[in-house]
Amino acid sequence: MRRYKDKLLHLERWSEEAGCLRLGSSAKEVWVRVVGIRLHCWSGGKFKKIGDCCEGLLEVDEETKRFSQLQEARILVKGWGEDFPGMLHLVVNSYCYAVQLWWEVPLWVSAVVSMNKLKGSEGKRLGKRGK
Repeated sequence: MRRYKDKLLHLERWSEEAGCLRLGSSAKEVWVRVVGIRLHCWSGGKFKKIGDCCEGLLEVDEETKRFSQLQEARILVKGWGEDFPGMLHLVVNSYCYAVQLWWEVPLWVSAVVSMNKLKGSEGKRLGKRGK
């Protein structure tokens, strides 16, 4: 860990898995961009409602609070599994708004086995059974 201008930096040697989550693990918190939210829905209560649909709201981005980026709201929610929905229906009074969710999640990585290796070992097993 290193500090630079009051920011804490975590440097990691590069590898194929650097910056990725292993398959089966989950992030503790995830930023999500809510795209298409109407201006009259731009409030802490509505962000909490959206966050509750996503395992719970943790924080609202400062630019979202300052109305700096009205194209999207950015909120931090509790960790999610492996399935990230792309849309959410937000009900306000007698209207239902479909908003898009853009998740800022690390890439997932898992090991793969070559089909040639599988075919070779499968062929050996089948050959032994056939005798």
